[in-house]
Amino acid sequence: MPWTNPKTNWTSNEAYNFGDINRVESNMEYVRSELIGIGYTVPSLTFITNRNILSYDLLSSVNRIESNMEAIKLFTPPGWLDTITWTADTRFTNYHANRWESNVQLLHDYVPLVESAFRRCGATVAGQGVPI
Repeated sequence: MPWTNPKTNWTSNEAYNFGDINRVESNMEYVRSELIGIGYTVPSLTFITNRNILSYDLLSSVNRIESNMEAIKLFTPPGWLDTITWTADTRFTNYHANRWESNVQLLHDYVPLVESAFRRCGATVAGQGVPI
């Protein structure tokens, strides 16, 4: 699952479809793998990336996407748009499309910063006689 650049400028005139949701979930899976690769423990999550034109998502699936975003988020980066709990009355709009795509982009952008901070902290040079 490679990283695919998100589209973060959805307008109300554009249709968000199965491929777009697949991209969001695939990108979340990518970020989760990157975090695990640098030593973070991220819970086991379910990602669905094989939707097609005949697929449809229920509330439980859309709320799973929101929960996965929260589970991958180690801290709240600046610009983060809060996740929500979807109900039958919630209408998917370009705001939600941009929120998902932007949040996933933020998570991706912060992995290198998390990695560099992770490598500097801890006791990696303890006991080596290096002056402090």
